[in-house]
Amino acid sequence: MENKEKEIKKVTVVGIIVNIFLSLSKLIIGYFGNSQALIADGVHSFSDLATDLSIIFGVKYWLAPADKEHQYGHRKLELLVTIFIAIMLACVGIGIFTEAILALKNNNMKIPSFIAFICAVLSIISKEWLYRYTAKKANFLKSPAVKANAWHHRSDAISSLPVAIVIIIASVFPKLIWLDAIGAVIVSIFIIYPSYKIFKKAILNILDESVDQETLSKIEQIALQTKDVKEVHDIRTRKAGETFFVDMHILVDGNISVREGHDISEEVKTNLLKSNEDILDVLVHLEPFNEIESKQNK
Repeated sequence: MENKEKEIKKVTVVGIIVNIFLSLSKLIIGYFGNSQALIADGVHSFSDLATDLSIIFGVKYWLAPADKEHQYGHRKLELLVTIFIAIMLACVGIGIFTEAILALKNNNMKIPSFIAFICAVLSIISKEWLYRYTAKKANFLKSPAVKANAWHHRSDAISSLPVAIVIIIASVFPKLIWLDAIGAVIVSIFIIYPSYKIFKKAILNILDESVDQETLSKIEQIALQTKDVKEVHDIRTRKAGETFFVDMHILVDGNISVREGHDISEEVKTNLLKSNEDILDVLVHLEPFNEIESKQNK
């Protein structure tokens, strides 16, 4: 857990450094370069800083081992951080959208300069690299908060693309300066939609969402392949971030000893834990197998 915490902090610190540089660059150049779209993009980058910091300060708590008060661990704290990231994204997107609509309505736009275009292109390149780097680490660490942050970086890279396009068009064709505000509207859409997806997934997870049917089938097959297991039923799972808990009923010969039944259930548990590193724990309920009842149920 300690190494995982260090790795999460490491990848997040890289994001902080890049975001500080990009945010200041886009805000300064956007202001002096007369580009509302680039300023909006700079605000978006600044929102990345808030989410980076929430991960830095939150990771030590959600990776803390289970204790007397939290016997299933603290994993859901990570989901709360993920929800915070999603809400931050949505708030930024709505704010940018509102400002852009007001600019179009009041017609108070200026011709953006070419330097603003260069800044937007550099943002696309750096944030796409940061997304790929963070997403790779998120998959390795199996962290939904880091994965959400990676998509935050990707949304920044994507949002900078229309910004670059509208800036170059508006600077070459002054009559089309309204496109700069349109670019800000597009940025807001690229921000709001991913925030909705991140928020939805985290909420479902907090509500003890089950794993997919394919994973359930694999769990059942592994249990059935264990020696002396006659039947398996009532498999239940609940997610805790990217990991999950399993509880299940296995049926064994009712004439064996309690010790033998216990050994079989422990073997089932061990086999499942070895088969999938995302399984945090397995609770096995032992029942006597009745061949007549089993045939009737089928």
